Amino acid sequence: MGWDKGVLATGLEFAKRYEPDVVVTLDGDNQHDPSEIPRLVRPILDGEADIVIGSRLMGNNKMPRLRYFFNIVLSALTCVACRKRLIDTQSGFRAYSRRALDLINITESGFGVDSQIVIDTYRRLRFTEVPITTTYHEAGLNLKAFRQFIEVVLAILRSIIRRMLRGEHPGRI
Repeated sequence: MGWDKGVLATGLEFAKRYEPDVVVTLDGDNQHDPSEIPRLVRPILDGEADIVIGSRLMGNNKMPRLRYFFNIVLSALTCVACRKRLIDTQSGFRAYSRRALDLINITESGFGVDSQIVIDTYRRLRFTEVPITTTYHEAGLNLKAFRQFIEVVLAILRSIIRRMLRGEHPGRI
């Protein structure tokens, strides 16, 4: 399940009102285990990170092959766009610090949001990843998965173009 711009943006804006130390997001498809939330928030509470991504690829997960391939390609494209080394940029199981909430400005919708956040904030925020377990409920992937893949690729390209229009050139850190 991907993020809709309105849902995630609204949720993060709402959370800001309460000035939390940490906000956690997770997909609504029961893929993530909420008992792992302490693992995600620990690097933020310890002052080590601003965004913590729950990495499905660091854990011992059996991701469906096509999903694994798409995830590797999209994560690689996101990392090339921002020159940041991350393993699973597509995970929706994340923790955000108060500082991260203040800097995030969601402009994408759907599945491209995760990449857009990384690309737009990589220079100003500290990222880390922690291993998580994941449960996959779908038997296989279909045409919807291909559309989602294309959606994220286009979101990455739009993020790169926005950076270039702001005078931030790809490849500069």
